[in-house]
Amino acid sequence: MAEKKKRKPYANAKRSEAALRQALIDEIREGKTISAISISDLVKRANVNRGTFYNHYRNINDVVNDIEMDLVKGIYDLWRTAKEMGDPLVSFFDSVNAYVNEAKNRYDGILSRLPTFIYKDVKTMTHELCNSIFAEYTSDKEMVRRLYIVMDGTCNQYIDYLIGFNTWELSEISSSAIALIKDVLNR
Repeated sequence: MAEKKKRKPYANAKRSEAALRQALIDEIREGKTISAISISDLVKRANVNRGTFYNHYRNINDVVNDIEMDLVKGIYDLWRTAKEMGDPLVSFFDSVNAYVNEAKNRYDGILSRLPTFIYKDVKTMTHELCNSIFAEYTSDKEMVRRLYIVMDGTCNQYIDYLIGFNTWELSEISSSAIALIKDVLNR
């Protein structure tokens, strides 16, 4: 059976998805929990019909997952871009800092209210990114374990920063991560 060719979404489809995501963010900012938000709430706030919602999502959790992917997707792209720079680690963390700062501004007021599974998913995706990054640097399994520990801790620091539980500045997180990674790689 021939596989369907995936088409590029129309501008209206992108706008309606963005409106639904923003509606969810606005509902959370107003103090609602994810479980208290209905599809009716979202379509009304987004000014789209219910059918449009179901063209994009099956349920509210799909909208949450879309926001989660938005938070994480850019980090993969940042590494690809940073690899082309003179010092990819520094370039990568500089880019991550800018990205995290922008995400904090965009999602201010909702990050601490998102379900914890989102942050577990972010860590899982960070581990996948680590696979691609560290495979280029070393085949030493012990070194890779150490790098994972550093990246796991760094990911926790960024998540704590996003949800307001961290008193560190972004530059402190990244400079510590870079120093630790370089230390592990130079052993």
